[in-house]
Amino acid sequence: METMEKNVYCDGKIVDAGKAKLSVASSAVLYGLSVYTVFPVHVNGDGEKLAFRLQDHYKRLVNSSKIIGINSFVEQWDYASFLDVVKELLASNDVEDDIYVRATVHVDEQIAGTKVRGLKHTLSMFIYDAVPILSPEGCRLKTSLWRRIPDNSIPSRAKVNGAYVNSVLAKQDALDSGYDDCIFLDVQGHVCELSAANVFVVRHGKLITPSNASDLLEGINRNTVIMLAKDM
Repeated sequence: METMEKNVYCDGKIVDAGKAKLSVASSAVLYGLSVYTVFPVHVNGDGEKLAFRLQDHYKRLVNSSKIIGINSFVEQWDYASFLDVVKELLASNDVEDDIYVRATVHVDEQIAGTKVRGLKHTLSMFIYDAVPILSPEGCRLKTSLWRRIPDNSIPSRAKVNGAYVNSVLAKQDALDSGYDDCIFLDVQGHVCELSAANVFVVRHGKLITPSNASDLLEGINRNTVIMLAKDM
């Protein structure tokens, strides 16, 4: 279990993690109407904190918000404002080692029903340990009993909190079966991704990954691997 830093950003200010609240009647809680991104921050030998492709993570948060209709985020947050909050959060915590930052846009309108457009939102950010999802030494995978949600049901390109019930079911099935994670198949039965990561294989000296048409998240790490492979 990862350790979370004490100070978080919520509802326009830095607060103690125990005081960051969302109403039980908010759309984020009732319907999973939140979108998020997670990015690593590396602390180098000089103590500088270097966020990985931060502008791309901001763009993904904007795109996820647009896709599900959280218009107010796009209207109220530009990249400079987002960057200021990241800096403020890092400065408020005693960060000495590599960490992850999770930034989430929540629809916090109360008892609004099953709609999203025009509702107010709040932005939250918190910091936790940079612990790998799976062991770098290797892991055991199984094909999931659950299929990946098709893109025309819940768009895979948006990191929607509520959609991750799909990943939880698949990952828990793998754990219950004695494995470390699962390989999702799409509704056509083709390899898609893991429960919370893109997947690559090397076949006959070529790097292969499922296409963007495979109901997968167009991951920033995935894009980075492809760029590095082309350069090599």
